[in-house]
Amino acid sequence: MDAEPIKKQLHRYYDMIAGGVCLVRQSAEEQILFVNKKMLKLYQCKTEQEFYQLTKGRFAGLMEADDYMPLEARMNSRHGEAAEGYAFLAFRCYTKEGVYLHVEGTFQNGTVPGFGKVWMLNLVNKERSMAVSDLDPVTGLLNMHAFYQRVEKKIDAQRAKRQPDDTGMLYCPVYLNLTNFKVYNETHGLYEGDRMLRKIGQILKSKFPSSYITRLSGDNFALFVPRQGLEIKIRDLCQAVNNEIHLPNITMKAGIGSFDEEAGARRRTITAYFDQAKLACDSIKKDATRFAAFYHDSMRRSMADRIFILDNLDRAIEQGHIQVYYQPVIRTMTGKLCGCEALARWIDPVKGTISPASFIPVLEESRLISRLDRYVIEKVAQLLRYQLENNLPMVPISVNLSRYDFILMDPLAFVERIVEQYHIPRYYLRIEVTESVLVKNRHLLIDKLRQFHQSGYQVWLDDFGSAYSSLNVLQNYEFDELKIDQGLLRYFNEDSRKIIRSIVLMAKEMGIHVLAEGAETKEHVDFLRSIGCEKIQGYYYGRPMPYELLREHCKKKGWLLETLSEEQACDAAGLVNLITDAPVAIFQYREDDAQIISANDAYQKVLATSGTSSREEFNENMRTASYPMREKFMTLLASAAHSVREEHMTFVENGQYLRLNAQKIAATPDFTLMLARLANITYDQDLTAFHQYENVFRNLMLVYDGIYFIDRQRKALYVIESMTSLWQAGDVVDDLKKMADTYARHYIHPEDRTRFRRFLDPAVIYQQAERSGRSEAIEMFRVKRPDGRFVWMIFDAIVIYKSTAKDILICVRENIWERQENLHALLPKFLPYLQPSEQSSLHEAAMLWQAACNFSSIPFYWKDNERRYRGVNPAFLDYFGLADAEAILGKTDAELGWCLQDEEEEQAEKEILQKGKTCRDYRTFVLVHGIPQRISLSAFPVYQGGKITGLLGSINVRDTATEKRELESLGILDRDTGFLGFRGMTMAGMRLEDDRVRRGEDYLATILQVPEIKALVHQYSRETQQQILSEICTAIRGHAPKSAIFCYIGSGVFCIFSKAKYTDALTERLNALKSTVESITSVAGYSCTLTLTATTIRGSEAKGFNTLLYLLAKRLNDAICQRWPFERPSGDSIQISMAQLKEAEDGISLIDIDTYDILYFNPALLHMLKLPVSPDSYRGRKCYELLAGRAAPCTDCINHTLQRYHLHTWKRSAYFTSGTILQRDMLVPWKGKNARFSIMTNLQHYQKDLESEKNTLLRREEVINDIITIGIQEPDPEEGIRKMMARIGETLQAERFLIFEESGHGTVSSTYEWRRDTAESVMKDTQNVPIASLKPLYDHFEHNHMLILHEVEPFLQLHPDFQPMIQGLTSLVSGHLIQSGRSLGFTEVVNPASESFSSATFLLSSLTSVLAIMLRNRDMIHRLETYSYRDQLTGVGNRRALLSFIRTIPDGTSLAFFFGDINGLKVENDTKGHEAGDLLIKKAATVLVAAEGPERVFRMGGDEFLLVVENITKQEADAMLKELRATYARQHVSVAIGCTVQVSPLRSIDTILSEADALMYENKRQMHAHHKES
Repeated sequence: MDAEPIKKQLHRYYDMIAGGVCLVRQSAEEQILFVNKKMLKLYQCKTEQEFYQLTKGRFAGLMEADDYMPLEARMNSRHGEAAEGYAFLAFRCYTKEGVYLHVEGTFQNGTVPGFGKVWMLNLVNKERSMAVSDLDPVTGLLNMHAFYQRVEKKIDAQRAKRQPDDTGMLYCPVYLNLTNFKVYNETHGLYEGDRMLRKIGQILKSKFPSSYITRLSGDNFALFVPRQGLEIKIRDLCQAVNNEIHLPNITMKAGIGSFDEEAGARRRTITAYFDQAKLACDSIKKDATRFAAFYHDSMRRSMADRIFILDNLDRAIEQGHIQVYYQPVIRTMTGKLCGCEALARWIDPVKGTISPASFIPVLEESRLISRLDRYVIEKVAQLLRYQLENNLPMVPISVNLSRYDFILMDPLAFVERIVEQYHIPRYYLRIEVTESVLVKNRHLLIDKLRQFHQSGYQVWLDDFGSAYSSLNVLQNYEFDELKIDQGLLRYFNEDSRKIIRSIVLMAKEMGIHVLAEGAETKEHVDFLRSIGCEKIQGYYYGRPMPYELLREHCKKKGWLLETLSEEQACDAAGLVNLITDAPVAIFQYREDDAQIISANDAYQKVLATSGTSSREEFNENMRTASYPMREKFMTLLASAAHSVREEHMTFVENGQYLRLNAQKIAATPDFTLMLARLANITYDQDLTAFHQYENVFRNLMLVYDGIYFIDRQRKALYVIESMTSLWQAGDVVDDLKKMADTYARHYIHPEDRTRFRRFLDPAVIYQQAERSGRSEAIEMFRVKRPDGRFVWMIFDAIVIYKSTAKDILICVRENIWERQENLHALLPKFLPYLQPSEQSSLHEAAMLWQAACNFSSIPFYWKDNERRYRGVNPAFLDYFGLADAEAILGKTDAELGWCLQDEEEEQAEKEILQKGKTCRDYRTFVLVHGIPQRISLSAFPVYQGGKITGLLGSINVRDTATEKRELESLGILDRDTGFLGFRGMTMAGMRLEDDRVRRGEDYLATILQVPEIKALVHQYSRETQQQILSEICTAIRGHAPKSAIFCYIGSGVFCIFSKAKYTDALTERLNALKSTVESITSVAGYSCTLTLTATTIRGSEAKGFNTLLYLLAKRLNDAICQRWPFERPSGDSIQISMAQLKEAEDGISLIDIDTYDILYFNPALLHMLKLPVSPDSYRGRKCYELLAGRAAPCTDCINHTLQRYHLHTWKRSAYFTSGTILQRDMLVPWKGKNARFSIMTNLQHYQKDLESEKNTLLRREEVINDIITIGIQEPDPEEGIRKMMARIGETLQAERFLIFEESGHGTVSSTYEWRRDTAESVMKDTQNVPIASLKPLYDHFEHNHMLILHEVEPFLQLHPDFQPMIQGLTSLVSGHLIQSGRSLGFTEVVNPASESFSSATFLLSSLTSVLAIMLRNRDMIHRLETYSYRDQLTGVGNRRALLSFIRTIPDGTSLAFFFGDINGLKVENDTKGHEAGDLLIKKAATVLVAAEGPERVFRMGGDEFLLVVENITKQEADAMLKELRATYARQHVSVAIGCTVQVSPLRSIDTILSEADALMYENKRQMHAHHKES
């Protein structure tokens, strides 16, 4: 609803009311909706626009930040008469002119039509609305009005008595503020707060008994007191008040002003002097060390700066005066750039640089900081997008969030929106919050930061150590990284060293990474590196700077950028504690090199005993191939790199025995990081005997797959040897019950799990061991092997009686029958010992069946006589990947949709159930885990009571591993996902398309893309890549129907096929899948950002599998471009023709955005620069040298803001010309990367040529419009094309003009030719030319749709295999004919006149698309004509086709007319629907088409058909009529047919049809009579 009419009505009423009226929306934003004229006057604003600019249109903008409290909170806190529905309001503010006011009034609930629920405020200037009383009602002090009156009188009296040589006034203005007094009111209530204010008033009176004192507002006081001894008195006053309140965060602060003024200066109002005192007071509000401040002129400037900041924030953001700078962060372990912090810098064109220390506190106090933070985050996202698009190296960037961001907005929702908008990985955004932020709003912050974590963002704690609650913060919040406050390095001494060392040690113990800020000297860096601080940020490495300068800075410093995989590895190594007495080091191992990259003092001391003085010397030794120990060290590290365990070696060096232990920490594709421990064991006891026993024990362990030791006293399990991936040797498991449950769930057969858990109870083992008499308990369980098979394993539990707690050793090995080589020979001899001597054969058969069912590896299933599943064995469930049988019991294969040849299978099973046949090795296709597999089935009937009640079937399982490898090698299966690969997808899709055509079974194809997968290979280890792919595949399987076929064709693109009848709730499934995939924010502890885009198509839409793939890809691209416009595929990108650039009159440059190298200057730009027209003029030069006259990149360089497909247009003054340059910049593809393409126009020169150019352009446009008009005015498109060609050829004075069209069979032919009268036609010589022979021409068309050859000879020399189709070719202009992205052919203008060559380029580039449209219209008209002769349902001719056919029959031809009518079509439509009726019509037509072909069959009406047969006698026609009737009867299609034979020329066709119709009705009557008799 329009607000203006509402406001006009409100003004009529509220403008007559005394006092300011303001309507505020009842919402969290508290938006101001209306103000009356008195309100504008109160704030000294001339217009509403000024008022809204001053207040930002929010209630909070009406007042000082300290006085703000939401209106709803004010109402609920009962600041007034709640029963009356209103509350009181008082606050301080600055007007537009900078006047400081105290405002008071009331507010209440209200509803305004069009605005809804509002707060209605009535406000007045408190100074002008004083009551008659001179006293403040709360404190009994003077009220403000009386105070200022008396002070003014006193000052005037003093000024009158003042002598010329007096140095100043005897009295001072003092402003007092109780900081955070709102906390007192909230804690103790308003009444108690008023009591405290009265008490403070009494203290003020006692300290200054003869002075004027007033309470200005809630917690502010003013004094007019003698200057002498004032500072001591103020200190005593503040101490007395603080002691009375006795709360550490509520203190009295004082600001002291002066009435001194320069001679001749204009006298100010009394309030102005107290405003100065307030400024002094405000300056120390946050300084806990000061109680008072004296006013000086810089405070006034500070207030002016504050006003400037608030008034100009939006303008500074919009005009780019606030820029984002980036400060580098360096990894101490590698010396690589591992990140940046984004920082705002305000560079005003008039005021210069405004310090962040100035504008950030102002924005926080005014609650505008979120505006700045949003701006910075979006700028960072734009930079990351730019880096991604240009394949530039990237590192994470940290951004800061203020506490007000969490109060005033939802920061996570904003960041997520930006991540989605710019399509950037969350990994590259790190969230920083300062420690002081967490002191307030604790519960809100805990929830919000946890949500950031869950969404995949790292959260860092900034300024750690700057606030008193540091340790509580670590306890209550979860942080990924601590940034040590730079203040600890600013005062660098032994105490600060101890504190920093303690922080680093504590963080490592808690698994938190550490970054130190403020490093400015080498001493700082060396110390931080020595204690294991992982990252360093500070001026030592670089100040904050623009992105372009940062890139140059990195190049100068020689810094490499840390990759994602390197960060993951270094983060893992960074948590190693180096602050320990144990000798610890970190190795970086490559196949050909190994280096110590970090080591503590203890390690270096042990290293020194071997004769190596330092790690630097060791590293140098390792780089020397002749170093004797190098090979041994490399062998150990290689072993550790490929092991999950700690490896060790003992060696002798420098006469010392040393042991080096190495264990892998993390690996990247390039290197592996190792944790190394070095010990000097020269003086250890002889270990020879121990090694002997150790070798015996190790050989003994080879017998067992697993050995575990249960310490009953500690209730812990020690893993000595393990056959599972759950535990490794050396692990200790404290929770025995949990261990048993975990092991059972992962490895024990479901039927054995209860027995297994009971066996592992130590008390049970002890009881069995006592009964055994051998101190052991033995049980057998079925255990899953890595290949998925269950095998019987023996668990031998040995009680160690000599141990105090009766500890237990458990040894696990395979059952003897699993290892026995001659099992088949021994088993018959062994079985009699297991079986009782007397058992019934029936019971024995049941036992055998149960055993076969449960333990056979062959999948069994059984069905009832309706082919519904009644049961399956475990092997069947495993084969199809089913958790249990519930999902399939009671359903048929057709209902499940997993049989791809369900009709054949149904027929085979009916043979079994109805005829009792046995089916052996029947081959069919089924879906197994979403993959079509050819399987062999055997099935036979099941009898009960002599009747067949069902069937029992089995699946012949082949060697799946071998088959999988074969399919992978053929490209049918994808190795990484297990889905079908591209070749397999094509085979599956062709099969589905064949079913659609043959059986009318439509199918659905869904294409999904997770584009981030393409980057996995560069960012994650192979294992992590596989895990991410596995999670995506699991999500796809979980949300797709069981009948779905899964395909993965690489680069993050998946395809899902399914029969259309099984695709219920498709939209819901896709939305759920998208939500599941995009909620994967971390895998294996690593952050990842995944997005999924999907689109679908039915097979019937495409009518061909190749077309389906093309449409799917197009729809996917459209969906991606709609979601992210900047992701437009490169096929739409602009290509540069260097020949055109060379001729351009504007200055054109091409710049490498990575190196600033000049790639190209055209002649026009070289003329502007007054340089020789030669590539040597710019080759090897930088853009900033020649275009800006600078020695370094421009600080305002816009490279990182440019995008493809978006022109950035701007005007600038150039040093190389006296005029203004109009410059247009964009990114264009150049040799596999982006380059900056700039067009520079000298506007002065352009103005002179504008009129002439405009006239030329108009003339060219007139010619083009005339040619187009000639073409489209012709009703016949072919004639229109010929006339356009003639006009083009004449205009260009060409020899000939040809159009070549593609045939679809790999050839191209000339279809139209215009030529001069003197030229011979070349049409017959230019037919069926292979497109392969025109490869150079089509290669050019891939980049530019126009080929312009002033001279053909150089082109032929460049392409010697290319033979022109036309003789005498000297010059050529050719245009590519394209329609909807599909190539149609090309045009050729042969030998145009040299003076018209430029026009040829312009004309054809404009008219080629018009000709393509004309060709399309021609084809469309031809198709329409064809369709007008065809019945669309059956494909046979219609009545129009019949009349056309009759006209072509020569005289004397004998013709038989068979006229047929379908019986019961209306009943079929009414009872079964029109689809059934259409099917009946098509069946009727098929019989006639089979008899004589589709060209002789015509559909005459809804249910009437006509078949015309030539050269046939009456006898032959009667026989044919009989055969047709029999055929219809066999196919159960009721059709009445009549036949008449005529000889051409024919009488009226209608007469003949009437005759045939009558004969048909006679047949219909006979059929009806026969039906009644039967």
